[in-house]
Amino acid sequence: MKRYLMLGILGALFTIALSFLFETLFIAWEQKTLDARFILRGPLATHPDIIMIDADDASSKIYGRWPWKRTVYTEMVRFLQREKPKVVAYDILFAHPGNEEEDRSLIEAVGQSDNILFPVATELSYEDKTSSALVPISGLISAPVDSDFLSVTRSILPLPELKEKVAGLGHIAANRDSDGVIRRVPLLLNYQGKLLPSLSFQAVLNFLEVSPDSLKFQDDTLILPRAVFPGSAKPVDISVPIDRHGQMLINFVGTWTKTFKHASFASVLEAKPGQSQGEDLTGKLILVSNALSGLDFTIIPFEKNYPGGGIHANIINTILTRDFLREVSETGALFLTLVISLGTAALFRIRSYLGKIASVIGLLVLYGLSSVALFHLGLVIPVVVPLLSILFTAIGVSTYQAYVEKKHADHLSREKKYMEKRLAEVLEGLTLKMNEVESIQQSLDVIKSNFKEQEELSQTNARKIADFEQKLSAAIQQSEHLKTERESLERKVLDLEIHVFEDVTLEENDWERLRQECERVGIITRAQNVLEIFQMLKQYAKVPSAVLILGVSGTGKELFARAIHLLSDRKNQKFVAVNMAAIPHDLVESELFGHVKGSFTGALSNKKGKFMEADQGSIFLDEIGEMSRNIQVKLLRVLQEKEVQPVGGQPCSINVRIISATNKNLKDEVARGAFREDLFFRLNTLPLNLPPLRERGEDIEFLVQHFVDKYSREYGKPIEGVSESAMSVLKNYYWPGNVRELENVIQRGIALAKTELIQTSDLGITPGPASSIEEGTSPAQKPATDLDELMLDALRENGFEVNATARKLNMSRNTVASRFKGICFKRLVVHQLDADKVAKNMTHDTVQRKLVMQKLKEYHKNLVKNAGRFDQEEKAVADAIQKAKNVPSEYHFAIEQLVRKCFEIK
Repeated sequence: MKRYLMLGILGALFTIALSFLFETLFIAWEQKTLDARFILRGPLATHPDIIMIDADDASSKIYGRWPWKRTVYTEMVRFLQREKPKVVAYDILFAHPGNEEEDRSLIEAVGQSDNILFPVATELSYEDKTSSALVPISGLISAPVDSDFLSVTRSILPLPELKEKVAGLGHIAANRDSDGVIRRVPLLLNYQGKLLPSLSFQAVLNFLEVSPDSLKFQDDTLILPRAVFPGSAKPVDISVPIDRHGQMLINFVGTWTKTFKHASFASVLEAKPGQSQGEDLTGKLILVSNALSGLDFTIIPFEKNYPGGGIHANIINTILTRDFLREVSETGALFLTLVISLGTAALFRIRSYLGKIASVIGLLVLYGLSSVALFHLGLVIPVVVPLLSILFTAIGVSTYQAYVEKKHADHLSREKKYMEKRLAEVLEGLTLKMNEVESIQQSLDVIKSNFKEQEELSQTNARKIADFEQKLSAAIQQSEHLKTERESLERKVLDLEIHVFEDVTLEENDWERLRQECERVGIITRAQNVLEIFQMLKQYAKVPSAVLILGVSGTGKELFARAIHLLSDRKNQKFVAVNMAAIPHDLVESELFGHVKGSFTGALSNKKGKFMEADQGSIFLDEIGEMSRNIQVKLLRVLQEKEVQPVGGQPCSINVRIISATNKNLKDEVARGAFREDLFFRLNTLPLNLPPLRERGEDIEFLVQHFVDKYSREYGKPIEGVSESAMSVLKNYYWPGNVRELENVIQRGIALAKTELIQTSDLGITPGPASSIEEGTSPAQKPATDLDELMLDALRENGFEVNATARKLNMSRNTVASRFKGICFKRLVVHQLDADKVAKNMTHDTVQRKLVMQKLKEYHKNLVKNAGRFDQEEKAVADAIQKAKNVPSEYHFAIEQLVRKCFEIK
């Protein structure tokens, strides 16, 4: 996992480095993604107090070509004075004198108004080089220390007489991006060491009655304190997000024609006296601007020909609605890119190439959708760099995985070639020795033949015979040694070749359909005898009669019982499995049928039994042959009367499908009086007899494949499969423990595998028939090779340090920790909560005992604490199982028992 995280970090650093090297290109891409988010979001509602009066094409037909006479503006100023708006932002620059009389009339009209703001045209610079030659402006704002606002290098102001009469001035500069699109505006500019607000920002300050001198600057936020909205008596502070240059990202509301309230000059000024204007302008914020075709048009994310006055309207609307767009800081963007890359690297641990491609596509789509969703909430996150980091990290991890796989394959290939070369040499030597033996044998035969023809064998011939016999013996020994070495090398070569699992499709369509149905309910098989049983099982599932499943231990009786339930009309109800052999003798009746509070010592609360729990569903009674005669009588009553009687309680009706199983011969048990004959006939209504694994040998390969896939994921080990030699051993083994033993052997093989291939030595079983092994007892069940003991041995060797144990077993830390917790729960149940006895049993010295004792108490305390949150026992059990989902399922029964004991104590 650490390697993948390092690859994720490298992917993020590589992408970030590219973004710095090609900064202009990356910024341009990011700007396009921002425009796309505006378009995907669509238009917004505008503030009702913003009214626009446009010098538009319709008005030019009345007042002539631009520029219009100053009398037109004088008339508009006087009109607005009568309508009593709160603020008028007049976005028309009267920089040059016109007709003297007309100018005087306009100056007089402006002087009689106390709410008109005029624009200042400016030229900007990112460097602090504001010109001393600029015309001084009064009423500017004090700049904060170490501010980095854009500077004004040149300016054009209204006529001096007008400048002195207006209520305020504001710049109309928009800082276009490199592609010519306006996306942000500098709210304040450095003007000879002071701050000049934009026309739109000055209009907002006047409209909200905020004094410019009261503005506060906090990092990336400009605070408007005690702003008063019309109609609201309570002032509020407005926090405007800005960048280090004092620029605010404009939250554009949409296209020009479909947003804001518009009126043309002509419609306003040509209305007859007393005629309604259609809008009460009292207390409003009026923006007078030029919207004539071909003049002051700009580009915004929504359209290419957008009047300049509309930019001011969008700025005002963004602040008044407080619908700001906040950009993630540079540090936040880097952190986000790193997290995305780490997530990509973690996902790419999966082995399926289709899964990897799906992961990349899913991450790209998910992040893209997230950026759009967050934009709706006003948060602008970077898109280009994180998305590219996903791609680069995916490529990097894939390249690394390909390198590791190739390195491993090359290693196996070299070792295999060496073994094959050595085998060829041995075979060649063996051939020579066999030829030598044959030659010696022929010479010996000739001498012996001559000996028969002669009455006496000379001393010389006797010595020759002895010499040849000695050479023959030596040659035979050498050939036998070479044969042994050849067999060993052949096994090693096979142990280096991965076994390719065959995807066999049964010839007959019916068998193939049955095989697929089996897989859907969790039964892995290709064996015809098992498929025939499954066909019978399907018929059994349709009727509610009792089913008795017979078969030796480990054949999967519970799996077939679940299949009956899943294929029946009770599939949506509960399936309850009960192992009769695992329940203490004196608790069987209470466990099956329940009890009422006070019915016996220790019955401190009502308990619903397994039969009531399975009402309307199915109950599976495993190891039915272990039932006492007393319980057999009560079970017979359940079958006959369809009711159960809790200990100390009254009978109650139930509707339960009973499926039972045993590895005993119940007919023999009936014959010797250990099992009731009438109960046997009741349970044996529909019998199923499962074959042992040795009678379904064609399933071994497919079961091995299934268990390798399952437990390599669970243990977090990248196991590719088993070697040819190991598969040969598995196929030739007797399997007295059946499918359960095979599952345990594969688990052990994965745990002990030192490479990505399970080899013969990892299996822990002897090739060939296991005649010395007792029927029903598997090596995986013996203490020396028990998986729990294997884990405990490794933990003991490493002082019960989980990380060190995980490294030794080449497993993930979570796998070791989860299995250790399961072992603790299981042994607490076995030793009836005696933690001291459990700790002594699991450890070999005092130091380890204290550590394990601490863990036992911690695990049990957490279980008890969680159970205490529930009033109902079943809910507590379900919650505990859910919280322990990482603990292997074989320990869930122990967790259930521990939780139930908590309620017995209550």
